Amino acid sequence: VQRRMNKGSRVESDVGVVRSQLLANLSEAFASVKCVDFAFLEMVSKHVRHSLATGGDVAPPAIAGHCQAFAKLRVHDVELFEAVWQHMLTHQYDYRPRDIAQILGASSVCMPAALWPEGSDVGQLLAPLLLHFDLLRVPDVAEVLKFCHTHAEDSSAAVDFVKQVAKRWPEKPLCRRHSFDIAGTLDIFSQHCPQEEKLFSMLCRNVHRLLRHYEPQDFVQTVSALARIDYRDGRVVHAMAKWISKRSDELSEQQQQYLVANL
Repeated sequence: VQRRMNKGSRVESDVGVVRSQLLANLSEAFASVKCVDFAFLEMVSKHVRHSLATGGDVAPPAIAGHCQAFAKLRVHDVELFEAVWQHMLTHQYDYRPRDIAQILGASSVCMPAALWPEGSDVGQLLAPLLLHFDLLRVPDVAEVLKFCHTHAEDSSAAVDFVKQVAKRWPEKPLCRRHSFDIAGTLDIFSQHCPQEEKLFSMLCRNVHRLLRHYEPQDFVQTVSALARIDYRDGRVVHAMAKWISKRSDELSEQQQQYLVANL
């Protein structure tokens, strides 16, 4: 891959959207198997930053794919995310709502407010997501919620976005195809909108579907979120108790004590 990339950099016609998307697919493949190859990631970062700086033909879906891959691998390439943010703010109308949501979610940790481009308006990025909310997939909504929760103290627009989503999400059809971070989503809404019973009813139905994908920490996060809200669903509690019993060997002693005390 590196040899072909170096060859392509010398041939202008070989630097195109197709190659950018293929490279993004490779990044996502590395992330899916949790393979951290720093030489590959450095090459990807340089390619994306060079393309953005020189007006290269790199597509927003490919940019979003790279950002998601870096986030999943927990590689916080600040220079990459700064370049992506600057390009996204300048050429926002070239980005689909899904691309913006994925980039914001991926940059939750490595882009504190101090690193946002000067004069950047988060509300400017979040507005089209609400306008085209019906076009967003459930995982995309969960991604941008992570960003809004992380930066709730830095932007009032982020808090408003969470509250708007809390009212509009129950109107979307129940997601039966996509998996997403249901535990983290419950945790965020329980802190910002604990009174939205329709929302939590919908999310609890998703908990049933996604329990088989849970990691040990997800059980703790879900129980903690449910303890904060007034809404109660006995079926979720019963289902979680069964799964926790099945997977007790994976839980630490501290996690088991917390779950027994709060479930």
